[in-house]
Amino acid sequence: MPRHRPVTHVNQLQRGDHVRVRRLGYQHHAICVGDHQLIEFGGGVSGGPVAYVTMENFARNDRVEIVEHDHAFPPELVASRAEQQVGCAGFSLWNNNCEHFATWCVTGLGESRQVKNIKAAATLAAVGVTVAALTQNSSSSRGGSPRT
Repeated sequence: MPRHRPVTHVNQLQRGDHVRVRRLGYQHHAICVGDHQLIEFGGGVSGGPVAYVTMENFARNDRVEIVEHDHAFPPELVASRAEQQVGCAGFSLWNNNCEHFATWCVTGLGESRQVKNIKAAATLAAVGVTVAALTQNSSSSRGGSPRT
């Protein structure tokens, strides 16, 4: 499972670092390629192609964190994978977002913990609604109110 370390100064960032910022309701991810430049996919929830962005425009005064992975490609390969994707489109909030992109650059696996967590919560909610409906139907089929 990835770990997160706050960036206190932009000079901490190294080429190939996976970074994220927390926005209202989601996290935005990118790959550092050096000289205060990042590569992002989608530019947030609005979509858009893989593109270069300055650290300033990426962070927008939000706290930047480095995402550390247990199994990662060498930093130069991570940055190279990101650079090779510049201009590519196909953003999908659920299947191909900025976190999928950054995680793929680092590990080779296009995964998004945000999407997994949302899908898990939706599944739990659906199960809860189903159980409640079944309980209500069971109660109704026995005459409605309990006997006293």
